[in-house]
Amino acid sequence: MSEIGEAFKALKEDRKIKKQANKQSSTELLTNAGISFESRSGGTHLIVNGGSIDFWPSTGLWIVRASGNRKRGVMKLIKYVMEQM
Repeated sequence: MSEIGEAFKALKEDRKIKKQANKQSSTELLTNAGISFESRSGGTHLIVNGGSIDFWPSTGLWIVRASGNRKRGVMKLIKYVMEQM
């Protein structure tokens, strides 16, 4: 395999590891904040706040279902949910 191919393969593996770490830490942050959620697809997709928000912890993307607003970041999600309570 060429050097470029090997570098691409290493980058792809690094991204996979980073996404897994993000998934675990974001899920723990939500749990520690006392925010309830329903886990789907092995934790890849979380339904937060009684079904009003879709959250993908590996990327940090969350979407408010009613408005369709797309945002990123677990800390911003926690702040948003706490303001709604």
